[in-house]
Amino acid sequence: MLLGHLKKLILIFPLLLAVSIIIFFARYIVPQDPVEQSLGIFHQEESDAAPYTKEAYENEAFKLGLDKAKFYFSIRPNYLPKDYDQIVYPLEKKKAKKLLAAGYSWDKVQSYLKINNSSTTPSLLTKIADELSEKGTTSIDYSELEANDIKLIDEFKASQTSNWFYPSFQWNGTNNQYHYWISSIFGNKELKSKISHNLVMPKIMKALAWTLSISLLSILISYLLGIFLGYKQVSSNASIWKNIQIMLDIFFTMPLFWIATLAIVFFTTSDYGKLTNIFPAVHAMDFSGDTFLKQLFDNFLHLILPIICVVLHTTGNISSIMASNLKTQLNRPYILTAKQKGLPKKALIKGHGFKNAMFPILTLLTNAIPAAVSGSLILEIIFNIPGIGKLLYSSILLADWNMVFPIVLLIALVTTISFWLADILYESFDPRLKLS
Repeated sequence: MLLGHLKKLILIFPLLLAVSIIIFFARYIVPQDPVEQSLGIFHQEESDAAPYTKEAYENEAFKLGLDKAKFYFSIRPNYLPKDYDQIVYPLEKKKAKKLLAAGYSWDKVQSYLKINNSSTTPSLLTKIADELSEKGTTSIDYSELEANDIKLIDEFKASQTSNWFYPSFQWNGTNNQYHYWISSIFGNKELKSKISHNLVMPKIMKALAWTLSISLLSILISYLLGIFLGYKQVSSNASIWKNIQIMLDIFFTMPLFWIATLAIVFFTTSDYGKLTNIFPAVHAMDFSGDTFLKQLFDNFLHLILPIICVVLHTTGNISSIMASNLKTQLNRPYILTAKQKGLPKKALIKGHGFKNAMFPILTLLTNAIPAAVSGSLILEIIFNIPGIGKLLYSSILLADWNMVFPIVLLIALVTTISFWLADILYESFDPRLKLS
């Protein structure tokens, strides 16, 4: 049994590796330029003149490590050399790729880039290369050129060869962007926000602490109440438990954001009477404390209302599933046999039916743990709680992908671990479920 759990735990690592690779390469799909973001430039139209110099762009790109290969290995067209990654300026990279694809040698393309960079005005070679990269031909009139210029053009055009395209494998080693990125996340190093330029991981950990302080307590209360109410509905004939279930079912059918909004409207102001002004206003939270525990203590009263909203919204579903499963178990043959032997109803439930009825509850709990880590996005926004959900939402709006991707990776990590823990819990409730 222990060996089976260890095997499943080990399998988590390749799964997380695959998720991290997908998340990393998703950075290149988003439209924002990471260098422009780092320079504090947003919503730059392609037709506008760049509000930065080429030198400033390249310096920032080198600082971000964008001159390195993307991954440990590359599979790319054969005409792209390994040094191609060192071209970081977008326009140069685009022109160089077109010239290389057209069959011009890497040495001649580098000469073109060197001349283009050293000249304040477009050189003849620059004009020729621009035309060749765009149209494949040049309109330069040879009759008006000097011998040196003609020689320069002929040398450049003579370097063109016919390409036979095929994929080329290149090994890049650990000096690549992915290695730097993943090391920054787990090593808490220099990965910084594109917006605030602060370190990413300390901010994520603080937001996670706020989320867990609400979510874990909400989960604990909801599941304890749900399991208790489900048990009482089956074991007791009192109508009060069924009436409570009906009330909780009504709350479950309501959207959580609506419950939260109504709670703020009716229980944080005196507009509807002094007796309804029970909880402090959401905009009055104080984050001036030096430590998280101090801030949590100062704002503890603000967290009570969102916890109540979550408990009211989720408890009814848990208690309903618990009661339904207990009723199903009581009709099983082994329960009926025990009942014929004279065992009372409560003894049947506690001794035989309770454990089997807990399996669907464990499944709900397994899904609730990742949800707790990702945070209740709407709830955190409504109640102004600086949790992980609110941080993820604001980071997506600002296209702060250095903040978004570690959060997504963290959620994937917690999700896989919660499923692994669920297997252990299943076995503790039913030893017949052995892992090979």
